[in-house]
Amino acid sequence: MAVAEFNADGFGRLLADRDRRELELETFAPAAVLIPILTFDGPPRILLTVRSSHVEHHKNQISFPGGRVDEGESAPETALRETHEEVGIEPSRVRLIGAIDDIYTISNFRVTPLVGLVENPVRLDANPAEIAEIIEVPIRDLLDEAQHRREPGMWRQVQITLHFFYWKSHIIWGATGMILDQFLDLYRSEFL
Repeated sequence: MAVAEFNADGFGRLLADRDRRELELETFAPAAVLIPILTFDGPPRILLTVRSSHVEHHKNQISFPGGRVDEGESAPETALRETHEEVGIEPSRVRLIGAIDDIYTISNFRVTPLVGLVENPVRLDANPAEIAEIIEVPIRDLLDEAQHRREPGMWRQVQITLHFFYWKSHIIWGATGMILDQFLDLYRSEFL
């Protein structure tokens, strides 16, 4: 599938012009993740991490850089701080574009996903206490429907759709799969 260059301004307008679902349940801890779009040295790619076996939540799973929002911190500040801590990208190297819909996780977080553009080469440095591997997945590969499986599921007595994306030897699923599916739907509407 042909993928256009990532137009951050166009995608930012798309995000700004839509009604974003913000979740507010107090029983879920606030968290934020960054969806880093890498546009240097090749086609547009999404940076993901394979979490280490040492972390408290989601051991060995694929995730976006991010974590719990600290007291007095905003979701964008959290996403940028955690991205720096986990993969070494300085906050000043990320151009925040906007946020997509919040989601709840089975580990009792309400996650705000933020889209950020990394246009210039950066040195990626996985924090071994948290990250086992950094992967860069071309958006064109994620758009391949042959590599995307959907399954019905139940969560807290609500019917949901589970998303599984296959890339090389990796399976992207869970909250990351839900966020990725939402991002790709928006990407398709803007660029394809």
